[in-house]
Amino acid sequence: MAKELKAMNNKKKHPARPHPESAQPETPTGVFSLRLPVLLRAAACKYADATGVSLNGLVCIALADYLASRGHQVK
Repeated sequence: MAKELKAMNNKKKHPARPHPESAQPETPTGVFSLRLPVLLRAAACKYADATGVSLNGLVCIALADYLASRGHQVK
């Protein structure tokens, strides 16, 4: 019985997350939230500032380069 109560309690604290595909809107907005470690964000901000782009621009460029390096076309 204790195991069952503990399992039920854990479910309440950590509800199942929806599958990423089902959570996406039918028409993408281009907006999503991203959590970065503090030191990575600081380094990215410093690099973006030094190169004259926004943090958003830097992340877009980095992601596009990453995908292209793995053979995915970004249109």
